Amino acid sequence: MHQLFWRNDTEIEFVATYHGHNRLYRLTTDGILTLLDDTQRAILSFTSEALITSYTNIPSQIETRHGDILYRPDSQEAFVVAQKYQFASEDGSMVDGWFMHAQRQPAPTLLYIHGGPHAAYADAFFWEFQMWVSLGYNVVFTNPHGSTSYGQDFVKSVIGHYGEQDYRDVMTGFKAALSKFSDVIDVRNVFVAGGSYGGYMTTWIIGHDQRFKAAVAQRPVINWISMFGTSDIGYDFSKAELKLDLQDNNISKLWAISPLAYAKNVRTPILLLHGEYDLRTPLGQSEEYFMAIKTQTDTPIELVRLPESFHGVSRNGRPNLRIARLKVMDDWFSKFKN
Repeated sequence: MHQLFWRNDTEIEFVATYHGHNRLYRLTTDGILTLLDDTQRAILSFTSEALITSYTNIPSQIETRHGDILYRPDSQEAFVVAQKYQFASEDGSMVDGWFMHAQRQPAPTLLYIHGGPHAAYADAFFWEFQMWVSLGYNVVFTNPHGSTSYGQDFVKSVIGHYGEQDYRDVMTGFKAALSKFSDVIDVRNVFVAGGSYGGYMTTWIIGHDQRFKAAVAQRPVINWISMFGTSDIGYDFSKAELKLDLQDNNISKLWAISPLAYAKNVRTPILLLHGEYDLRTPLGQSEEYFMAIKTQTDTPIELVRLPESFHGVSRNGRPNLRIARLKVMDDWFSKFKN
């Protein structure tokens, strides 16, 4: 639940996220729940008369409850709409994905994986993806098992199972996009990136699959053994999320779900981006991976340390570093394009 608004003495209205978009509900003190709005968009705020909304191509606007636009900046007309699609997971459940078209086609395509894993992409504006489109990339993003807004069973399915159905969802969703949008994708140039859990999944992918031309892992978890007790997320995170803690009989299990264990298999050129002040996934995680790739393979790898940057550098870091980060990533991908 997001914002809550008392309409009168007996009715409240609130926003909740459902399948990657925001719904508006009304609840009475008698327990009667009514769905008021199910439009595929984000509701940033609302009153009894109006809504502040966001769509994949509209950062924000003000509209009435009936959909009449009260205010929309003219500059928003240039942004690209994300096309939503669905694909079947291995358990038969449907998973959401989105595809954003670059202007010139066919174009290189970037698979981008969200963090969390208990987070979600949405039918909302995302500045970074618009930037990638402006740089000439198609962008694919999905909400694999573990993502929020699809029910608690969907969220909990990844607990104790990192690198399993979540990984296969990501890859299945990407293959579905390659098929559905084949006419606009340059299949010779496909790339993968992600941050935090998305960085974990990026390094997990390149340790098990070699289809991508290059990868960028940002602030990743690389080694669940050395991660234990060194993160501000708390010592109990691995027990809660992985169903494992740092005991002798769990060491081999923690190693088996660590991307570091598969470094020798990596053939995909990989760029690591990490904030020097990161307390959530400490810098040492990327340093371990860098040394493993350097000493066990001849695969191209670089590590860029972002100064004065915490875990959320891509969203709330210094503006110059947020721009520099995208340039470094684009330069890396460009080195390996056909």
